[in-house]
Formats: sequence, C-alpha cells, structure tokens
Amino acid sequence: MKIVLGSELKTKYFEKSYELLKKLIQKYKGYKITLTGYSLGGRIVINLLDSDLGENIDKVYAFNPGTFINQIRKSKLCSEEEGKSVRCANRDKLTIYLVNGDIISAFAKAELAGEHKVFKKHKKALFNHDAYTFYLKL
Repeated sequence: MKIVLGSELKTKYFEKSYELLKKLIQKYKGYKITLTGYSLGGRIVINLLDSDLGENIDKVYAFNPGTFINQIRKSKLCSEEEGKSVRCANRDKLTIYLVNGDIISAFAKAELAGEHKVFKKHKKALFNHDAYTFYLKL
C-alpha cells in the first residue's frame, strides 16, 4: 500500500536498507556495488539508486519492481530536472526486468531507466509476478 501512496521511503525496509548500504559503502571504498531486488526489493533498490548514495552504486537490477503512478511521476520529474537534482543522475545504471502482464510492476515500463527488458511469463511460472520466469530465462 505504501508504494501506491508514494510513501515507500518511510518504511523500515527502506530505512534499514539505506543504513546497511551506507555502512557497506564506507567499509568497501573503491569497490563496485551492484544492487538487485525483486518486487518490493526492486522498488527499494531503485529508491536507493535515487538517494544521495546513488553515485556510489555501479549497477542496479530491479525485477518486477513494485511501481505505481507516484514513482513514475517522480521518475519523469527527474528527467525534466536533469543536472539540478541528485535523483535521476544515476538512472542510466538501472535495468528493469519485467514479465509482460504483471500488474504489480506494469507501470515500471514507463519509469526512467537505462534499459527495460520484458519477458513472457514462463509456462512453469504460476502467475505473472512469479520470479520463476527470470530464473529460467536469465
């Protein structure tokens, strides 16, 4: 529900992820950091990329990220304010993987990203939001 309301940055999931990433960046200076996430985790890694820590992230792979109108609006505002905001400066590092027909991540196709990859649901996957498709395709 927080994603729908656009308040996912105010969750303990995001706050703990942010703090952990901050510690990892400090501990492993000079290392390339790649983040991956699926569904809510996909939304979290995208938001981490958009945060003030984003310049320290090398790549982000988001699989069926939870996305709704608020996240698209923020993404589009980013692209219009290029150079004025930290947000979006790193969106070229983002690859979004989607399963066609998944309602949870359907809006992610409209989100600013370096690349979008769309897959058909694998016949063994139980539903469109099932991570099984990626396991078999990638």
